[in-house]
Amino acid sequence: MILFVLQREHVSQADMETFARFQQKFGKKMEENTVVVLVSSEDKTTVRPNKETDQNLDSILYQCGRKVYVFKKNLEQCDLIKQLIACCKRAPELQVHKHERSSHRTTPVEREIWNPPEPMAQQHISGGNQAAIKEKNTLTIVLLGQTGSGKSATGNTILRNRHFESRASSMPVTQVCKMAEETVCGIKIRVIDTPDFFDEDLKNQQKQIKMCKKLGHPGPDVYLLVMELGRYTDGEREIFQNIQRVFGADVVKETIVLFTSKEKLRGKTVSEYIKNTDTQLQELIRNCGSRCHAFNNNDDNVSQIERLLEMILEMKRKNGNPDILEHYSYSKESEKKDCRIQ
Repeated sequence: MILFVLQREHVSQADMETFARFQQKFGKKMEENTVVVLVSSEDKTTVRPNKETDQNLDSILYQCGRKVYVFKKNLEQCDLIKQLIACCKRAPELQVHKHERSSHRTTPVEREIWNPPEPMAQQHISGGNQAAIKEKNTLTIVLLGQTGSGKSATGNTILRNRHFESRASSMPVTQVCKMAEETVCGIKIRVIDTPDFFDEDLKNQQKQIKMCKKLGHPGPDVYLLVMELGRYTDGEREIFQNIQRVFGADVVKETIVLFTSKEKLRGKTVSEYIKNTDTQLQELIRNCGSRCHAFNNNDDNVSQIERLLEMILEMKRKNGNPDILEHYSYSKESEKKDCRIQ
């Protein structure tokens, strides 16, 4: 058993890099035998974990099979060992911290925390919804694209929550791969936000690509190639060939082009925009099976997310998963794609 000890209130990027170094040293054993031990700070002035802490912790938990234990003080040594062994052997339950159960909206990390059962205590989970979530498969989405295309904002729109930092900047905001989860439209969705893998200024390019593949294991359900409407740069002309080189030629079968800044259409359809755009961009969309969609990341209307989910599930069905709708408990009939190129 490997115990990876973290301070619950502050899981930093340095902690993620340390975990990655241990992974390189121990290999698969790290994933199979690691229990993350969360230790709370004794400083009573310590603030609650922020979103970055939750995202970093969630990434680490995902890579070690969600085996996590909340350290308790004043516990006898033999009892502590027994509880750690039990935690290592069993899957995590959907249970939140007892002292936080009624005070705030739970994060994906808190829903995965495992606490050993207490004698005569009620195993209280908030109704059948969380139990249903536990049983459903997770839809994994990887966001790809150039710096400034709106990947992080798109991830926040899909998850209907601000998990990824997104702001106007002359420098890349996303420097490392990050993952977040929410349940949207009845589907548990995992989104992996990525830096621009093909930016010459990106540090540790191969390490970040490896991290993306690790977070998406055993393979994402869809790659979203995020591009801003009205912009088609020289880098974007080459990006698809670069993506195929990194993720394999068959990545085209699992890719949807997602345009941001939909508000720029001003009433026009995506199809009308594509018909009058660069011929190379049209060819790129054809290579992706004419699958494309547009987001207004300032619009809270869930319909644009529902439309995207329909396209993803329809794509997977056509790729040889006829029962895919049952796996994800989502049965709304898919509409005809509005951006097919003849």
